[in-house]
Amino acid sequence: MLSKIFSSATYGIDAYLVEVETNVESQIPGFTIVGLPDNAVKESRERVTAAIKNSGLKFPTKKITVNLAPADIKKEGSAFDLPIAIGLLSATEIIIENNLNNTVFLGELSLDGRLRHVKGALPITVEAKKKGVRRIILPVDSSKEASIVEGIDVYGIENLSDVVKFINGEETAQPVISDKQEIFSQINKYHFDFSDVKGQENVKRALEVAAAGAHNILMIGPPGSGKTTLAKIIARSANTKYYQISDVDSGVKELREIIKLGEANKYNGVSTLLFIDEIHRFNKAQQDALLGSVEQGVLTLIGATTENPSFEVISPLLSRTKVVKLEPLTESDIKSILSNAIKNDEYLKPLNLRIESDAEETLITSSGGDARRSLNTLEISSRLVGQNSIITHDIVKQALLSNHFVYDKKGDAHYDTISAFIKSIRGSDPDAAVYWLARMLESGEDPKFIARRMIVLASEDIGNADPFALVLADSAFAA
Repeated sequence: MLSKIFSSATYGIDAYLVEVETNVESQIPGFTIVGLPDNAVKESRERVTAAIKNSGLKFPTKKITVNLAPADIKKEGSAFDLPIAIGLLSATEIIIENNLNNTVFLGELSLDGRLRHVKGALPITVEAKKKGVRRIILPVDSSKEASIVEGIDVYGIENLSDVVKFINGEETAQPVISDKQEIFSQINKYHFDFSDVKGQENVKRALEVAAAGAHNILMIGPPGSGKTTLAKIIARSANTKYYQISDVDSGVKELREIIKLGEANKYNGVSTLLFIDEIHRFNKAQQDALLGSVEQGVLTLIGATTENPSFEVISPLLSRTKVVKLEPLTESDIKSILSNAIKNDEYLKPLNLRIESDAEETLITSSGGDARRSLNTLEISSRLVGQNSIITHDIVKQALLSNHFVYDKKGDAHYDTISAFIKSIRGSDPDAAVYWLARMLESGEDPKFIARRMIVLASEDIGNADPFALVLADSAFAA
């Protein structure tokens, strides 16, 4: 028997309806999900099977085929568990199919049948209302967010068994009604903009101007300097459709899907902003796929990279972007970020922590201008001491485990560090020279590379001022 019900999914911050078609027939038992599902959706088979059985419902020992339409858009996440289960129970006539009209189902199932929170309830409810859906059934933990939308009944239910009883009319439930003022006050409480970003004062204005003119931006800077945060603020201030991808989970196919959405947005008079993190890891084919849409204004591109874009980004794409360089955060910036985290972070604030001045100084100096690293170290320190405690210098040292320097063997940091070493010797500053030498060795640099550069130094920079310097450098390399 065939059953058809509706669910929904999100792509970026947009939602679209998904038709869940379930066919159950008397053949060799099997459970197949088609319609471009990702691994999380494929795993729904195990969760749905266990949830139905553990809810006291009959699971059919037949051939089960589930199709998620439209099939040309990738389905991601665990929110299809509930609609797949409902479709299966409808196909086996455990649920009365007539009661499924004008209803969207959404929710992850635990093995005992409980419904777990899912992301994207608000945009999904908005989209469902636009399509004329009258009610949406989803987990209790997600219902408050969805109930903001007026004109559609939102039902928050605890488990699969209660959903079945509600649909079949065996139990009643009331639509969720939320205090919208309270919800919106919480949203406003956590709103932030450029004024809340610590550091990067030299580029904030440039980014504001670029964002206002819908210019393509390429941000280059070290890790933890605020590239992703700034991109999200630009997206919020520009009031556009926002999509974010990285090299880890995206290829040309995913890029083309976003471009297709951008074309639809442009047709409807809505601009589209795409943020690509670590854009230097995208190969030439992936970068080429962006050119046409960037040139035609289908997408506004914001890229972030830690590498020199002249080497890692193709020239045609580079010429269409404004390159903005971010510097490592200063010590005062890191101090401000740490102080704000202790006072306002949802995890750290309840701990009521205090930090000694020398411990704070160690946190700051060990960060190397990387806010993320300083915050990670602070969090580890907090776990070592617990609530209502003082973070000492020894605790921070224990949390650090080992110091870490921003360094690479072939990139800019590699050449910047050896250049600083040579300039320190040239400037007759032995302390600085020893520091940069130790930093290179600690970061794993090949001593032979340093020795070769010292031979060049002795020949070109010292020269006849001390002829023995070249002999000494060459002997050190030979040793």
